[in-house]
Amino acid sequence: MVVVRRRARLLERRPQNATARTLALTVPGRPGHLPGQPVDVRLTADDGYQAVCGYSLAAPADGHRIELGVQAVPDGEVSPYLADALPVGVEVEVRGRSGTGSCGGPGGPNRYCWSRAAPGSSRWRR
Repeated sequence: MVVVRRRARLLERRPQNATARTLALTVPGRPGHLPGQPVDVRLTADDGYQAVCGYSLAAPADGHRIELGVQAVPDGEVSPYLADALPVGVEVEVRGRSGTGSCGGPGGPNRYCWSRAAPGSSRWRR
């Protein structure tokens, strides 16, 4: 399977608790998915530094819209920025399906989620 990086624009951020957020993004051209499948989010700083972190899709496919659950990790490079600082309307890069997993299927949500990350699906680059 060929994995393509796509531009994703933040549509909205909904608080779940003091440190967790649900992010809704639009990703034109992205194929469908199941909840729980992995996606990598890559941030690129003005100086070219890049940071990548993997997340699980938090909702079933809805056109080009995806939702991610993000827990801000205090010393994290990616999660605090996504959870609280990324402005609505700004784009990041996403790459999906880097592993296997699902929290649902054609018959509806499953009681248990499972996931297996692909080697190197979360990595930091300098």
